[in-house]
Amino acid sequence: MYFSELYKLKRNSILVLTFSIIIVLGGISIIQGKASGKVSFNSLYELLIWNGFSLFIPMLSTLFTGYLINLEFTNDTYKNYMIVPIRMKEIIKVKLFVGFLFTEVTGVMVSLFLFVTCFFMDTVSILDYIHASINILVFYACCYVAVLPIIILCTKKENGYLAGVGISFFYSFCSIFVANGKLVSFYPITAGLGIIKYENSVSGQIPYNTMISFISLLCVAFTSFVIFRLVYKEKN
Repeated sequence: MYFSELYKLKRNSILVLTFSIIIVLGGISIIQGKASGKVSFNSLYELLIWNGFSLFIPMLSTLFTGYLINLEFTNDTYKNYMIVPIRMKEIIKVKLFVGFLFTEVTGVMVSLFLFVTCFFMDTVSILDYIHASINILVFYACCYVAVLPIIILCTKKENGYLAGVGISFFYSFCSIFVANGKLVSFYPITAGLGIIKYENSVSGQIPYNTMISFISLLCVAFTSFVIFRLVYKEKN
C-alpha cells in the first residue's frame, strides 16, 4: 500500500508546489540574512528553522497529507473498499505515514539547500552540518505531530483539507508571538524548539523547557490517536 500511495504522486503538481515553497523558504531566509549582515551557516540555519515553522512547514504538511487523503474522494475510490478486505482506516493510516515521510523528505531538501548555499558563502564544518540536518529533521517531525489533529479532522469530508491548510497557516503564524515567550514549550508547533535546543543568535536563549516540550507533543499525539479512533469508528 505504501508504494501505491507514492506512485499516485508521480508527475503530480503537488510535488512542483512543494519544491517551489522550499525555494521561497530558502530565498526569504537568504534575504533576511543579508539584511542583517553576512549570510553565515548558523544564521541561515536559524532562519530556515524559524521561517519553516512560522510560515510554511505546518501548512505544507497539512496540504500534502490532506491532498493525498482527498484523492480517495476525487478518484471516487471509497466505494471500492467495501468489496476488498481493506479497512478504510488502514488506508488513512498509510496516507498519514506517507505524509510524515513527505515532511521528512522536505527536511532533507531544506538541509541540502542549507549545505549548497553555505558551501559558496561560508566555511561549513561537516559536523555542524550533520548536527543542523538532524535538528531540521527532528523539528519537522515535531511540526507534523503538531498539525496531525487538524489533518485528521479536516480530511473526513471531500476538500475539507483546504480548510485545514488555512487553520494550519494561522496556527503556525501565531507561533511567532509565543516563540520567545514562556508558552514556547506548551505551544505544540514551537515545542519542537525545546526538543532540538534551538537558539537564536539575535534574540538569544529561548526560555523553553525540554521536558514540557516532550509532554506537549505527546499530548498532541495522544489527542490525534483519540480523534482518529472517533472519526473512523464506523470503519472498525
